[in-house]
Amino acid sequence: MEAELARKTRHPETRRASRASSEPSTPPVRPPARSIPSLERILIDFVEPTAEERRAPLRRLVGEAVPVHVNLACDGDAMLAACICYRVPGEPRWRFAPLGATDTPARWQGELRLQSGGRYRVSVEAWVDVYATLRARTLRALETGEDAEAARGALHKMLLSRAERADGADRELLHARAAALVAEPFDAERVQRVCDRALTRRMWVLGERLDMVRASESFEIDVDRRRAGFAAW
Repeated sequence: MEAELARKTRHPETRRASRASSEPSTPPVRPPARSIPSLERILIDFVEPTAEERRAPLRRLVGEAVPVHVNLACDGDAMLAACICYRVPGEPRWRFAPLGATDTPARWQGELRLQSGGRYRVSVEAWVDVYATLRARTLRALETGEDAEAARGALHKMLLSRAERADGADRELLHARAAALVAEPFDAERVQRVCDRALTRRMWVLGERLDMVRASESFEIDVDRRRAGFAAW
């Protein structure tokens, strides 16, 4: 199924409002064990900060939170995940903060907490969440009477594949959930118990990120340690 997802990205047909694979409460993420470059399957459009605000660096104080809102769109039935990526002064590597879907179709939101002074560079990344896509397909197959066994098999294979790349408690978790998935009875309740919040949170770190893309735009934030709100700011 993972190979099928990859093949489908080579022939995108339609663009749809994004389907969310995660909640706004998803914990901060780190670079995935494996990510696959985007073939422009996913579109990212900044909403906040606005284009006018992004023309020059934003000005904020240490400790403030900067809201980030984007619209995401993707072809097919893939489930998406996304994060804010940012680089703080004096550090060469990017850091990450979660974006979560909202009640507005295609709209995602998050916030960046400013912990130090200096100039930040900020952008957004989005990707096809393979785990969430296979989970959704399995639940949909059970609901519609499609080939649910094939969908379960693809999800089971993916969990075992990620377990082989994991260590310690993560490996044990993935093996245990894979075994529970193929037990009987096979119904939506079982799938939801297997793919609970604990597993979903770990798959943010361990899962494959297919068709990852970074927004073509970025913006900067000048962060001051002093009190602001005056004419110079």
